[in-house]
Amino acid sequence: MQYNDEEDKTCSNYLRKRLIRVELSCGHKMDKDCLIEYVLIGFLESKSYEYQYKCSMCHSNNKLKSLQLDCGCIEVEFNCRIKYKDEISDGKCEKDHFLTPTDICLVNDYLSFKQTSQAIDYHTRDKRHNTLLEKYEKTLARKDIKSIAWTLMFTNISVRLKLEKTIESEGAMILSEALKKNTTLIILDIQGSSICNEGAKVISELLKCNTALTQLNLEHNNIEYEGIQAIFSALKVNKVLKYLSIGSNRIAHTKDIGKALNINKTLIYLNLSRGNIMNAKELCKAIKMNTVLEELYLGINHLGADDAKLISDSLEFNKALKVLDLQNNNIGDEGIKAISKALKVNKMLKKLDLGGMEAIGKNLENLSEMLKVNKTLTDLCLDYCRIRDVNIIAEALKCNTTLVELRLMSNEIMNVGIVIEMLARNGALGLLDLRCNEITEKDKAILEGAYKRNKYVNIHY
Repeated sequence: MQYNDEEDKTCSNYLRKRLIRVELSCGHKMDKDCLIEYVLIGFLESKSYEYQYKCSMCHSNNKLKSLQLDCGCIEVEFNCRIKYKDEISDGKCEKDHFLTPTDICLVNDYLSFKQTSQAIDYHTRDKRHNTLLEKYEKTLARKDIKSIAWTLMFTNISVRLKLEKTIESEGAMILSEALKKNTTLIILDIQGSSICNEGAKVISELLKCNTALTQLNLEHNNIEYEGIQAIFSALKVNKVLKYLSIGSNRIAHTKDIGKALNINKTLIYLNLSRGNIMNAKELCKAIKMNTVLEELYLGINHLGADDAKLISDSLEFNKALKVLDLQNNNIGDEGIKAISKALKVNKMLKKLDLGGMEAIGKNLENLSEMLKVNKTLTDLCLDYCRIRDVNIIAEALKCNTTLVELRLMSNEIMNVGIVIEMLARNGALGLLDLRCNEITEKDKAILEGAYKRNKYVNIHY
């Protein structure tokens, strides 16, 4: 990282105003100017920082015990507890809370320098949206990002860092450099931060050496194929990341994703929704033999029938996947048939989302046959599928003993008589969502009566 004298002077003054009290593990207090001097030396001379401070009173080397910052009345006590006054909503709640370090969440202006951010951050209108959808984005000033980086590099607090602001690729570079030395941050959420390929490449270098980060959210950025390639290339050597959300970027191809999943042995959650994916061939091949990934989100892409057939083939062999989201893809009749057939033999998948597929309405028989024999699926979403007649599904559920949640919101369902009969015989269903259908007032009264008789089922209508 490159710093100039003016920037470092600004940042040191900024931190000097925020620090109230610094206490060392020996019990003595430390002069805050001395701490800032340590920090600046570590930055400017690029020396490795050992988290050791020399006490001016007992002359011993110590770690920080507590550090009090003037940022929303937060007091951080290392290896002990965090005490702060709740000012999230209207400021009326003054009850003190005590949390473990891993519970800290830096969200927007709250724990992230709340009292000073109003003067530092600036608002810009996003001109990409029309006047009916006025959207204001906050952009973190560089000195704000550097202050957060200092916290991550030199205090070694275990935190969940969530920045719902624009930091762009330069901000990503600063944070990534800080996290190379941080060994306790486990969750990094920088969605919607205008990060492009250059920022993604820097983050990929972080993933290669960081040994603590387990959750990373990069959704809603400007990352294209080159940046995606860098991230998944890093996952070939990363051994700690478990959750990755990288949807709402321009993913397009899954070749590099498939290669990474063939090697990676730690990733259990992968979100690729809204990724403009048109071919999932390599991804499906990897899933077939993958024994680690438990949740895969592929909703709102451009997957077709051929992709669905490859996915179904993977489901017949996969022994790990528990959640699969395919909503709003155009897999057609053949795709629905293939998925239904695979789930007759699959003994692992618990949650399936097929919402937004009009082909479902024409292929209810395939799904119902699957529900009659499947013994593991507990959550099925069929929202926005233009389903008119639920008789076929209801008949299947009379003998199904495992499905707990069935979502049929925003379809064209009118007659619910068979549903009432099914509920009387099914002892497993806990949630039935029938909202936004063409249900008459008379049928609503019938549903209400059914709910009163069987309060173990939540019926939404």
